[in-house]
Amino acid sequence: VFEVSADKLLEYTRRACERLGWEDIGVDPQQSRLRAQVRTPLLRFVDDLEARVEAAGPTSAKLYVRSSSRIGRGDLGANARHVLDLYQAVDAVIAEADSRA
Repeated sequence: VFEVSADKLLEYTRRACERLGWEDIGVDPQQSRLRAQVRTPLLRFVDDLEARVEAAGPTSAKLYVRSSSRIGRGDLGANARHVLDLYQAVDAVIAEADSRA
């Protein structure tokens, strides 16, 4: 749960994906969803990441994230890392926005 509105959280999540260098970032504001493609550093496999934002109150929102590999059985923890990286990047974007205000 983040202490920002759902609209802002979706925008901050998009910015975080850009900062992480993820590709084909698509945002559907009406569904409060975001999708992105993440390339693994070692073998350059493409993983799909989906995020959904849900209002938790007038000034707070929840962020749900899912990452999955397109091919292969094991991911060596890459998908869990994508999710954690996104949460950390969103925290950084929010902190930066707060420092400007």
